[in-house]
Amino acid sequence: MSNPNSTTAVGNRFTFRVLNLLLATNADVQITPAGVGDRGVDIYGSYCGFYMVVQCKDQVAPIRENQIREFEGVLSRYNFEGVFGLFIISSRGSFTKYAQDRARSSPNLVLTTDENLEENLEQFQAGPSGLVIRETLGELRDLHINLERQILEEFDNFRSENRSYTIKKINSAREVAKRIRAANITRANSSIHL
Repeated sequence: MSNPNSTTAVGNRFTFRVLNLLLATNADVQITPAGVGDRGVDIYGSYCGFYMVVQCKDQVAPIRENQIREFEGVLSRYNFEGVFGLFIISSRGSFTKYAQDRARSSPNLVLTTDENLEENLEQFQAGPSGLVIRETLGELRDLHINLERQILEEFDNFRSENRSYTIKKINSAREVAKRIRAANITRANSSIHL
């Protein structure tokens, strides 16, 4: 009979917890079968059109930079666009500053805790959240393009409104200039006739 407090048992319970959290977000995921040489991949599947590779850690000791580098090595084996890594720790754990810095420099890696998982996935889906992700990733890229298009349309509308306002101001200034010229010409003509 195995020890329910062993590192393996604690890790397995946390992995199942993460699996259920991911399933609740409509991710299509499954646990990596035991004994297949998972190389750090605890859960895999898809989320919003992206292939997702997940590593779960339930430990009190902070996650260090070398653990992030190792997971980046795992991600590098998935050499195609549309894949991202999710490194999930329990809320009792933390990431060192160097681990966070390392993850920020990685183009397709998200760090989160079990408590913040849903929020961070929503931010990932929405894009500009501080999470670094390749722009060429499917739906995120489409979302980015749509947002950019909306911003440009709003800018064009603003510019058009200001342009028509500016044109009105210019036309008004031209009218004033014509009146001044006419008044000056009239004065000049008056002074000549005197």
